[in-house]
Amino acid sequence: MAETAAANKRSIYVHFGTKEELFDIVVADSMVKLAQSISFEDEYRKRISAIESAQQPTRSAPTSPRRNS
Repeated sequence: MAETAAANKRSIYVHFGTKEELFDIVVADSMVKLAQSISFEDEYRKRISAIESAQQPTRSAPTSPRRNS
């Protein structure tokens, strides 16, 4: 990692702390990027549409009044 950043290990640890802290930061950053790459909007709209459809009352065919003959 230090080589990729064109830095030495000491400067990495001074900036990030321990290996564990650096690991936590890398994992957290990766998780944020992953979450941002997932589009929930389409699935959310489908579910809302299904819920709204299920909540609408069903309409029955209109009945005509009976006439007494």
